Amino acid sequence: MHPITLIKILTNLFKGDLMKIAHIAYQTWPTQAGSVSRLHKIIDAQKFAGKSIFIVSGPFQESVGEGRIEEHQGDKYYRYLGSNKGFSRKGGWLKRIKKFIDIFFFIPHLFRIIKNEDPDVIHAHATFVVGLASVVVGLLLRKPVVYEIRSTWEEDLIGGKGVWLQRKAVFLLERLTIKLCDLPVFISKGLVEHYVGAYKGETVIYNCMSDPEINKKIFSDNIVFGYLGTLAYYEGLEYLFEAVAKLRLDYKFEIRIAGSGDMANKYIQKVNELRIDDIVAFVGKIEPNKISSFYDVVDVIVLPRKDLLITNRVAGLKPVEAFAFKKLVISSDVGGMKELFEDNKHGLMFKAESVNALVEKMKFVLNKHDSIDEIVDNGYCHFKNNFTSTSMDASYTEVYEKLMP
Repeated sequence: MHPITLIKILTNLFKGDLMKIAHIAYQTWPTQAGSVSRLHKIIDAQKFAGKSIFIVSGPFQESVGEGRIEEHQGDKYYRYLGSNKGFSRKGGWLKRIKKFIDIFFFIPHLFRIIKNEDPDVIHAHATFVVGLASVVVGLLLRKPVVYEIRSTWEEDLIGGKGVWLQRKAVFLLERLTIKLCDLPVFISKGLVEHYVGAYKGETVIYNCMSDPEINKKIFSDNIVFGYLGTLAYYEGLEYLFEAVAKLRLDYKFEIRIAGSGDMANKYIQKVNELRIDDIVAFVGKIEPNKISSFYDVVDVIVLPRKDLLITNRVAGLKPVEAFAFKKLVISSDVGGMKELFEDNKHGLMFKAESVNALVEKMKFVLNKHDSIDEIVDNGYCHFKNNFTSTSMDASYTEVYEKLMP
């Protein structure tokens, strides 16, 4: 533990004045998603720093049992036992209007919990569904509200007539929540530009994680490329598979794909069509406490994201996690990646959606270029200097203290 952090914890304990944070989250445990992973990392960092926390699940979150209060890893989860319409991106106007109406039933539920728990700060984690409810409750109970913006949610809507109008409505509701909260927090400058217009010093806190403190893996003759995350359309894994098909006759290597999602069956079908199923293995969803076992056998993480609005605006966790595990990162040159690291310094980038450009980067690795070790070391140092849990907690503490009397 950092000496300054320890001093702050002991000082607060002596005063009997530990900061208490209410995390209001659209998605929580047991759902496995990037937003839930970030929530857990924030919670872990805050508990490590001595803060008191509890979590209120959004109105569409499934629970594990049937109780209104559940516990997971020592954390208290308040559940909303309502309609639980789920997180599907598909649907039309009627379904989405019904989900919007649920906000008004969620507000009194949240009000009772916040009044009883009496936290110092309400921290709402996207989307506007919990953000707007938190703003209303914060206003009624005179509690400061931090709203965290994590993605271009409207871009993810699928189905229904006039879906473009639905996307516009979601965009405006996100902007409204940003304006009404006491202080917005963005996970990338790209999201600031998307919802606010231009970055002018708004609070940006990137994805972070604790240091797994492992030894760097030495490349063997059989290099293993890997991907760990959601199998979504914007991840562009088809470009990786096409690159594999071009390289397989000249090099010996393996591919491991971990995760689940809407594109899982289509990706498997693509692999079978290219006849590369003998070197591409889909290992399924990996529990968070077993992620290190995946990185133990992988040499290089490949992130071939498509050139889309969401990938250019959102800076994710995947490259940061790979740096922490001392892995070489190959990613497409979309804005979300450029915001996190420099090409040829912390990792390697290729032109988005270009199979040939990805092939060249993979050849660079397969030929074991002399600079690879230096790039991996730089990536790990980049993580240590900018993306640790300690730095994340310090950033949030600064945000909270701005709002407290």
